[in-house]
Amino acid sequence: MTRMFAVGVMTLVLFVRVGQPTFAAPQATGTTQQPAVATVTPRPIDALLEMPRLDPAIRIASLKRQSTPVRVVMDAVAAGTTRLMVHYDQSVPELDKTCSVNLADATLEEALQAVLRANAIAYTVLGPHEVLAYSDTPANLEKHGWSVRAFEVLHADPALLVSLMYRQLTSAPGIRPIIIAPAKPSRTINVRATGEKMALIAKLIADNDK
Repeated sequence: MTRMFAVGVMTLVLFVRVGQPTFAAPQATGTTQQPAVATVTPRPIDALLEMPRLDPAIRIASLKRQSTPVRVVMDAVAAGTTRLMVHYDQSVPELDKTCSVNLADATLEEALQAVLRANAIAYTVLGPHEVLAYSDTPANLEKHGWSVRAFEVLHADPALLVSLMYRQLTSAPGIRPIIIAPAKPSRTINVRATGEKMALIAKLIADNDK
């Protein structure tokens, strides 16, 4: 299934206090949902911050197209996997380019490389069956690419900062971050976010950690 998005993608928001139950907002694609309490076995911070990966079990048995618009070929890839969801940035003119592909027993990663990457379209993996595609420019790579940072809070209450982030980021468009609240006595907030959201988080912490 392929969808066009005009204002960005809303994906998983995860606020975790290490060693405590996980609070997570269900995935949404256009509406804001309140967080639900999920009781899970605590995992190491590194595991919670891991970058999403495409499902390696998905295979494209056969796909051949000659001089076909990239958009149409991607529709065929999505239809062939039955579980792939592709979100597009507001403007991706490269989708109108024509391309030729010949895939046989290809992984989803190989298919996206052949159809998107080969035509100057980058993508960020949002989940095993979900990607955000955008024009492959330095600005877009910085805006939409994942990064991980640890913020050491010097003066403010880390829990209150995380709560403030939640309130401000819940209604913001774009790919939502993973934010891990520290368990005392730690004062380090760990974040996985796109460059766009990481900049907002860094500014929010700087403005309130005084």
